[in-house]
Amino acid sequence: MRWIFSPTDVWQAEDWPTLSLVGLPDALADALAFCQAWYRGQAEFDLQTSGSTGQPKTIRLARELMEHSARSTLQALGLGKGGCALLCLNTNYIGGRMMLVRAMMADMDLYWLPPVGNPVALLQTHFPKSPPFALVALVPLQAEAIVHTAAYRQYTDNWQHILIGGAAVSPSLTQSLQQLHAAVYATYGMTETISHIALQRLNGTAADETFVTLPGIEIKCDHRGALAIKGAVTQHEWIQTNDWVTLHPPKGFRWLGRLDNIINSGGVKVPAEKVERAISLVLADMGLPYLFFVAGLPHPQLGQQVCLIIESPPWDEAQTARFWHLINHQALLGKYETPKQLYFSPKFVQTASAKIQRRQTLLAMGLIADAPAT
Repeated sequence: MRWIFSPTDVWQAEDWPTLSLVGLPDALADALAFCQAWYRGQAEFDLQTSGSTGQPKTIRLARELMEHSARSTLQALGLGKGGCALLCLNTNYIGGRMMLVRAMMADMDLYWLPPVGNPVALLQTHFPKSPPFALVALVPLQAEAIVHTAAYRQYTDNWQHILIGGAAVSPSLTQSLQQLHAAVYATYGMTETISHIALQRLNGTAADETFVTLPGIEIKCDHRGALAIKGAVTQHEWIQTNDWVTLHPPKGFRWLGRLDNIINSGGVKVPAEKVERAISLVLADMGLPYLFFVAGLPHPQLGQQVCLIIESPPWDEAQTARFWHLINHQALLGKYETPKQLYFSPKFVQTASAKIQRRQTLLAMGLIADAPAT
C-alpha cells in the first residue's frame, strides 16, 4: 500500500506507518495517525457522530466490526486486492474513516485529498489525468460539484465505483450521474452501523429503485414504519432508526424520509423529503444549484405550513415567478405539499461533515424559537 499526497509526495508501505506527522496538514495527520494505530493493532477506536439529527456523541467501535464492514463492502462491489482509491472525505467521521480501513484491508494505493467541495478541481491541479480509481467516496455536494465541472469526464471515465453518502441524493443529481461510466451507488448507514449497510445503484442498466442490504444484514419495520437493523456490525442486536421506509423483500427497502421531518399541516402529514425531491427538479430546471431544505413552520390555523428555505440571496421577481410557474406547471406536489413561503439565508448552519443542521439554521434565521429551559 502507498499513500499518495501529490505526484512528489508518495510514501511507500514500509515508510508511512512510522512517518513523522509533524508539519503535515491537520486532516492528513489525523488520517495517518488512525492508520498508524490500526497497524499497531489497536482494538477499539472512538468516533464522533455527525450531529445532523441531534447532538454529536462519541461512539466506540471495535476493530473486528470495522473489518467486517469493510469486507462486506469490498465483497459487494467485487473488489479484490490492489488497485487504488481516492479519499476526499473527513476521516474524523465514519465515511472517511472506513475508506481508510477498506484501502488498508484491500492493499490499495490511497490517494489523499483534503475534504474540499470539488475533488476533481483539486485533482486537476495535481495530476494531468486521474488515476484509475477502483473506489471513490463522496458526499452529494461533492458529486454535484464534479458533474458541473468543465471536462470532468477526463477525470472520471476511468473510475470504477463511486459511493455517495452522508445525505440523500436528489433526483436532479441522479439524472446528472447517468453520464458517468463508473457504477454509482447511494449508501444507507450511520456511525452506529459502522458506515453503510445497504447500497442503491443509481446509474446504468443496473440502476435500482431501492436500497439492497449487504450480506448478513436483517431489516424490519416498527409500527411507525421506521427501519430497524441487525447484523454483525450491530453485534447482532437490533438498532432502531427514525427513518421511514417501505420494505421490498427479501433484501430491499425504499427510503421515504425521516419521521422527525414529517410536517403536520392541517392534519395532513407531509414528508419533507418528498417535497424536497420535487423542488430539486424545479431548481435544476431553473439552473439554480442552491442548497435548500423544506420545513414545517408554525401557522395559526394549520399548526404548521410547508416552507422552503434556500441558501441564496433573495430572488428577484422574475426568478420567483418562474419558480411558482414551474411548481404549478409540473404538478409534482399536492395542495398541502406545495411550499407556501420562501425564505432565504446567506449561509446554512452545517456540521463539520457538511450536513445541513435544519433546526439550528431556522433558529439562526429567527423562524422558530428555541424551546424554553425546563
